[in-house]
Amino acid sequence: MSPDFVNLVQFVVSIIPRIWLNLFCFFEVRGLENLKDLKKEDGLLIVANHNSQTDSILIPCAFPIIGHHLTPIYQVSLPRKEYSSYSFGRYVYGGRFFEALGGIPAFKGLRNYEKSLRLHIKAMKDHKVLSIYPEGKRINKGVLGPIKGGVGYLASEMKPLIIPLAIAGNEGLSIWQWIFTRPHIVMEFGKPIRYEDVPNLPAESGKTSDPGKYYKDNAAAIMHLVAPMYSRLLRELA
Repeated sequence: MSPDFVNLVQFVVSIIPRIWLNLFCFFEVRGLENLKDLKKEDGLLIVANHNSQTDSILIPCAFPIIGHHLTPIYQVSLPRKEYSSYSFGRYVYGGRFFEALGGIPAFKGLRNYEKSLRLHIKAMKDHKVLSIYPEGKRINKGVLGPIKGGVGYLASEMKPLIIPLAIAGNEGLSIWQWIFTRPHIVMEFGKPIRYEDVPNLPAESGKTSDPGKYYKDNAAAIMHLVAPMYSRLLRELA
C-alpha cells in the first residue's frame, strides 16, 4: 500500500481517538522539537516501550493530524491470530486493515531474524519511518519486560537513526478508567541518536560467534535509551 494511502487511513482513523484523548484524558506529547530537522531519508527507527494495546493508536496521535513531514508511521506488528486475546485489538490489529494503518507483520517461529523481519528491512530501505516495541509484547506493570533481539538485528543491519520514545500513564487501564478517571498519558520523544553512537553496544565479533546473544545484547543497549525516560515519567505521574 502506498505511503499516501496509509497516511490517509491513519488520518481518518485517528480522528476519533484524538477526540477521545482530548475529552477523556490529559494527553501530553513531549519532544516533537527533537524531530523537526529529521528526514525520512535519514533511516528512522522509533523504539518504544509497550504498555497497552492502545500504544499503536497513540503513536500516530502523537504527531500533528495534518502535514507532519515524518508521517505515516509504520509499525512492526504480528499476524492477526496473535491478537486473538486482545479485548479491543483483536478487531483492529493484524490483517489487511492493520496493514492499511501501517502495520508490517513479523513472521514468528522461524528462528531467523533475516526471514522474520524481511518486510521491515525492505520498509526501511524504502525510507519508511518504522516503530518497534523491543519487548515484543505488552508489559503493563510499570516496568520494562525482557527485551527481544529483533530491534538489535534491524539496527545492526540498517544502521538507523534511532528515536527513543517513552509512553507512560496508560498501563493496565480499564475502559471505565479511560472514561472516568481522566488519565494523564505522556509520550516523550528523546533526542535521536545514530546506531553507531549508542552506548554499550556489544562487540561486532559476537555477530558471528553467538548471533542470538549478540542481537539481544544489542537490543538491550538500544532499549536503555528508553528506560531512563520511562522511569522518570512514571515518577512524575506517581
